[in-house]
Amino acid sequence: RFLTRAASLPRLPTTLDIVRELERGAAAATGARARIGLWEEDERRIRMWAQEGNEPFDIAPGQHLAGRAFEQQRTLFSPDPIRDDPQGADLYRRGRIGAVMATPISAGERRVGVLVLYAERPPIFADSDRELSQMLADQAAVILESRMLIEHAARVRAGEEATRLREDFLSAAAHDLKTPLTTVVAQAQFLERKASRDPLAPSDLVGLQRIVREGQRLSALVTDLLDSARREQGRVVLDREPVDIGALVSAVVARRRTDTQACEVEIRGAVVGNYDGRRIEQLVENLIENAKKYSPDATPVNVAVWQQDGEARITVRDQGIGIPPSDLPRIFERFSRASNVDDRRFHGMGLGLNICRGIVEEHGGRIWAESEIGKGSTFHVGLPIGEGRTLS
Repeated sequence: RFLTRAASLPRLPTTLDIVRELERGAAAATGARARIGLWEEDERRIRMWAQEGNEPFDIAPGQHLAGRAFEQQRTLFSPDPIRDDPQGADLYRRGRIGAVMATPISAGERRVGVLVLYAERPPIFADSDRELSQMLADQAAVILESRMLIEHAARVRAGEEATRLREDFLSAAAHDLKTPLTTVVAQAQFLERKASRDPLAPSDLVGLQRIVREGQRLSALVTDLLDSARREQGRVVLDREPVDIGALVSAVVARRRTDTQACEVEIRGAVVGNYDGRRIEQLVENLIENAKKYSPDATPVNVAVWQQDGEARITVRDQGIGIPPSDLPRIFERFSRASNVDDRRFHGMGLGLNICRGIVEEHGGRIWAESEIGKGSTFHVGLPIGEGRTLS
């Protein structure tokens, strides 16, 4: 039964789960109690776990019978462990251990750990138990080595993914920062040449406005980068105070209205809670900006605020390009953009919605989206009325 189950052990959730299953299998196969220790190369220690609980303890190579078996790389049997290992006498007495067999677990030249079998009386071990113990140790070596290979492959994949994300981020950041920066530099150079030719000429108001506008865009991009870093540390939300969500959203909507694109708000009753007002304002700004970015100029953006089931609810609805269903589960991830977004038309680094999720989650709330290709998207926010989650 142990060997039949062995093939599935490497994919258990944790290495400790594998160790526990190996210990149970070895105990059932021998009729003794079993303990497995794993070699920690960096610390030069054998790590074992107590029978009850998951607290580890370490022994050094050569320490106790288990450490000796590991150091000498051979099976050791003691019918009188108190005599053969005086340092561990108290341990053996407390555990009522009268016989010990320790077998190294090795995969080729690689030292993996040690298997220890122990019982109250020496007769539990027959001569063939050495062979059985070695077989169990060999099988444990195969299972643990497979687990190490799986974890190594996962680390390699994670490293490759991290590298890809960094490269994507640098590419997007360079593109999005370069565009407004080029405009600012070019416009400033033009104004400089114009002033050099005719110092008394009137100011070029349109050119100055363009510099201000692109400078503000640069500032917003840099702010997003900083907020993204804070988001990773769980420190986006700071001081909280009573905030009237309806009044706050109305003020944001009033600023976002333009001659070419309407932005309407519907407030359904008083909605007041304890929030970081500056961050809630940023949340609403980001969602409205996102809606306007992906919508035609002639179509409105609709915002609604109300209270429901102990939550302050906010929705932002647009009639834009929509989000493919396959992209919805990851739309709030860092650097994520929908697959139907044309980077040449829609600038951005994929940080805005991730920052929104950070603001909402640090308030103890939730955020989600519904969308249909070609018909638009609706972003929903639910914030608890009250203190929300207390930050440590």
